[in-house]
Amino acid sequence: MNSTRRSLSLFRILELIPRRLAVPLGLALQGLVGLLDYRLGYYMSLSLFYLIPIGLVTARTGRRNGMLMCALGAVVLFGWNSPCARWS
Repeated sequence: MNSTRRSLSLFRILELIPRRLAVPLGLALQGLVGLLDYRLGYYMSLSLFYLIPIGLVTARTGRRNGMLMCALGAVVLFGWNSPCARWS
């Protein structure tokens, strides 16, 4: 029962974020995760954390913008972790 209360409070927190701010906030979070992932190099991957901005944007603005955030996350993840990227 306690986990149900926590999940409901997470949805309430998401509802507090205005829809017009969800996409810019998601883009900023996506960039922050990408930057941290790049700075950590190949030894540690933050690929799971790319889901946070995707979930935020999808929950507040719908499936279409969520799919665009998925595509952007894939570009950032594989672009910065490509074989041509720097080695630590």
